[in-house]
Amino acid sequence: MPWASRRAGTAVCVLEFPRSRNVNADDHDISARVFMSVMTAVRESLQGKTSLSRVFWAYGVLGSLVYSALGLLINPENALLIRVYGIFGFLFDLFVTVATYQCAANCQSKSLARFVRISAVLSLVVLLPVCAYLEFTGTLGFGLPE
Repeated sequence: MPWASRRAGTAVCVLEFPRSRNVNADDHDISARVFMSVMTAVRESLQGKTSLSRVFWAYGVLGSLVYSALGLLINPENALLIRVYGIFGFLFDLFVTVATYQCAANCQSKSLARFVRISAVLSLVVLLPVCAYLEFTGTLGFGLPE
């Protein structure tokens, strides 16, 4: 009780401090919730339950911009980090392309859905493998130093 009485008619404020809480347990709960919400978003996107506009704008455009900005923080002389960055970039592109294909069914326009699916298939079959090959072999001069 925050107020206690010493004498009749006089109130004294009694400070009650919250009990010591385990910060690590709360941090773990928060990180677990964030991880689960991210995994739910990924799963729903891959199952085609997300709107096509969300996949395109949030994952395709905004996600690519954030990922590219993270690439600016990598030291270009660190071959291992560049390789890991490239692998995660390839996996991210693969996720966005598959999610775009799956979520095309949510589009109201059948012709747009067909166009998106054809583009996703072409990207999976032609563009992603060619870009991965060119990146990891250094054919374009952007490859890893020997």
